[in-house]
Amino acid sequence: MDAGIDWGWWIGIGAASALAGYLLVAGIVGSWLLTQPARSTDQRTPETYGWRYEPIEGAISRDGLRLSGWWIPAAGRPEASVPTVILVHGYADNKSGMLRYARYFHPGCNVVVFDLRACGASQGRRTTQGIEERHDLRAILDWLDRSKAPTRVIAFGVSMGGETALLAAAEDERIGALILDSTHDRLRTPVLSAMRTRHLPLGFLAFPVIMATTYLRTGLRLTIGDPLDHVAALGHRPLLILHGSDDDLDPPECAARLAAAAARASVPVELRFCPGAGHGHTDEAAPHSYAAWLGAFVRRALSPQRAAEPATVASSIPAALASSANPSSASSVVALS
Repeated sequence: MDAGIDWGWWIGIGAASALAGYLLVAGIVGSWLLTQPARSTDQRTPETYGWRYEPIEGAISRDGLRLSGWWIPAAGRPEASVPTVILVHGYADNKSGMLRYARYFHPGCNVVVFDLRACGASQGRRTTQGIEERHDLRAILDWLDRSKAPTRVIAFGVSMGGETALLAAAEDERIGALILDSTHDRLRTPVLSAMRTRHLPLGFLAFPVIMATTYLRTGLRLTIGDPLDHVAALGHRPLLILHGSDDDLDPPECAARLAAAAARASVPVELRFCPGAGHGHTDEAAPHSYAAWLGAFVRRALSPQRAAEPATVASSIPAALASSANPSSASSVVALS
């Protein structure tokens, strides 16, 4: 009775339809999650820590978005005589969430914390994983030039904030040194990691669909901001990479590849791993080591002798990661529009 039915053909059609439907849903949902973060409800201010501060007014990004931020001046020293550190938050965070990092720099440095577009009190309706956010950071640099005239600026970014800071530094030498915490090498890495964590299969097929869907929605190719393609643009400016050994979103191999690419480009780079730390929790896992690494880096970055120092990857790279930091893992510098 069933001799005329080719069940194999129908099963194949059904499987292909199910796969296409799954990838379509993954593309739509994944693109939305990448670009539409929920705004953090953290409303702490520097007053929470007993710090004097002033609101940043008149910082407007290239596309007209008004940005919200705080200037926290150094205590007991003239503002112009000390470095200024700009803290750049990650996905779905805000300036309040970065105050915990400010304590590592304040009171010895001036500190700026601000909300990237579509976060906190800043204007905007979408996040672009650093592509457009780099213009927000450069708007903050413009505000600093107009209002404070800093002589030395260091940018510090966490996760997506690290990509944002790197892309801005690649275009703007007003950033004299860079610190990246829990930052991916390529956007593909955290997207696939997040899918595995949620037990969603076929991430290698879903990722290009997510990127294509995002391009159709925003007109942006988010992968052109991959840090691995831009780290060489730092040139002589020093770079510190901090990463958790137990980061399951951006595995430690990301940091090793990024540091190796920087060293090959003669960027003065240091890589420090925080044992047992997960994504975005490096400071919590090893606060004393974290503070020591930051302090030593800032002193070296501002030293007149640093230009003569060779570009090497710090010895804290675990031997097990050495194979991940190979020349073929890095690409040439990519130009951003």
